[in-house]
Amino acid sequence: MVINISHEDKLRYQESIKPKKIRVRKKRMTKLSDKLKDQAFKQFVDHPKSKLVDEDIQIDEHLKMNDNFLRTGPYKPKKK
Repeated sequence: MVINISHEDKLRYQESIKPKKIRVRKKRMTKLSDKLKDQAFKQFVDHPKSKLVDEDIQIDEHLKMNDNFLRTGPYKPKKK
């Protein structure tokens, strides 16, 4: 099937078919000012560290060998 189009239309069509050149993002889209940054992270500064972070977690050796524990965590029965 032959489609009659002008030479200019053919060139425009060929330009539209070409793969687009990807632009690399040089800077982040949003930059937080100092005031906004302080407001956003205020909750982390105010609260003292929890005990769970400081304490070492004890894991039974048999649980370490079980790959299900490593993938999903300790067993929790379903609530009925």
